[in-house]
Amino acid sequence: MFFDPRAIALLIILVAVSGWVARGLMASWFKLRREDGSTSTMSNIEERLKKIEEATSGLIIDVTAIREKERFMARLQASASTREAHSRQETKEGEPSPFVTQNIPVIPRVSR
Repeated sequence: MFFDPRAIALLIILVAVSGWVARGLMASWFKLRREDGSTSTMSNIEERLKKIEEATSGLIIDVTAIREKERFMARLQASASTREAHSRQETKEGEPSPFVTQNIPVIPRVSR
C-alpha cells in the first residue's frame, strides 16, 4: 500500500498545528485554574490603576500649564495690538512709526 507524500506532509502539518493550539489552550486553562483569583488579581489591578491615575494626573497638570501659557500669550498679543493701534493714532503722518525698523549697516561699506 503506497501513500501519497503530499498527503503525509499535510497530515503531519495538521497534527503539529492542532497540537500547538491544544497546548496553548491547556496551558491557559491550567493557568486560570491555578490562580487564586481574587487576591493576586485584585492587587495587580490596584497597582495598574494607581499607575494609570499617576499618569493621568501628570497629564492634567501639563494641560493646565499649557492653557495658562496660552492665556498669557493671548493677553500679550491683545495688549501689543492695542498699544500698536494707540501709537498709530498718536503719531503724525509724516513721522515714522516706532515699530518700523531701519537697516543700519554695522560695518561701513568700502566703495571702489
